[in-house]
Amino acid sequence: MKLYYLFTVFTTLFVYRSFSQNVSYKIIDDNVKDIKRINIQINPFYTDLYSGVNFATIGAGVSAEVSILKRIELKGEFRMAYLDGNSGRQEKNSLTGLLQPTCKGGTKRSNYFESGASFYFFNWTKSKNLQVTLSSSSGGGKTYRQYLNVPGERRRMFGPRSGLFIYNTGTRIGENKFSNYAYRITNGNDTMPSIGSPGNTIDGSDVSYINTMVNSMVFYGGISLKSITNLIIYADGYGRKKHTGVYDIYVDYLICPYVNIKDVYTHGGTRWDVSHTKDGFKASGWRFGVSYRSVNNFGFHYKFEIGQRPGLYFGEKAGFLDNNVNALLAVGCNIPFSKKTK
Repeated sequence: MKLYYLFTVFTTLFVYRSFSQNVSYKIIDDNVKDIKRINIQINPFYTDLYSGVNFATIGAGVSAEVSILKRIELKGEFRMAYLDGNSGRQEKNSLTGLLQPTCKGGTKRSNYFESGASFYFFNWTKSKNLQVTLSSSSGGGKTYRQYLNVPGERRRMFGPRSGLFIYNTGTRIGENKFSNYAYRITNGNDTMPSIGSPGNTIDGSDVSYINTMVNSMVFYGGISLKSITNLIIYADGYGRKKHTGVYDIYVDYLICPYVNIKDVYTHGGTRWDVSHTKDGFKASGWRFGVSYRSVNNFGFHYKFEIGQRPGLYFGEKAGFLDNNVNALLAVGCNIPFSKKTK
């Protein structure tokens, strides 16, 4: 029975491709250097899964790319969650009925801002056969595709990149078994008793959990490989077809110099300083990402990242997924502006 299920999955994923090289066509555009230099991406959906201070957020974002002097590219991105399990927390404990210590204003939805630049030392164009899809249909767990191999240009750009991003998110201290040695919560010479254990009360608040905001500033440096195609043809019997897009593959090393944790207040108004211990901080990390956007016309945009984000760290070294691992997926559209640049 298991073999049957495996066979079913395999045949469902199997893609059958057929050639149509006898179709005549005319090349309408194949210029990979005449590209619009300003692109704005609007992403109505993103999801960020994180094994660190905030497990998951879903939201929307906007980003932009600006090309300058042929080889320099400036980037900016802003994201804000509209579904965030750690936002707005200032509730009563279900066991004691007492308010939990919370930062002023309560915890707010996560937001993310990034700015950076790439400098492409290497920039070359090469002709090769590009597959242009003529038609595609599915049936019986298979996908049938007709395509042409058309000689076209592919432009590649390679070089270093660097920048910074700021990640601001809410967190609940006490949900993780390592919280007691990862954080310091003090008021003068007084230290808040063990968190994560229901029943501890201070100044009219239940201190089994602490709700606060964490701000992380992270610098990054890495490399970027960009690939550009802009092949548009007219195929007899099929109309206008294309093989176009800008792919960007990048790898970054991340360094977090510090994190800022907001102080919390108990129900009676007493302020408690919140900081992290040496074991509760991870200064470095990494990320790998792939993005795609349309060329010169309104079209799709998507982005995928995976990595290990530096900052607050609970010290769970038992497995890869417990090491501040995060994964991001964003989907939206790309809007090109401005004159083209060669």
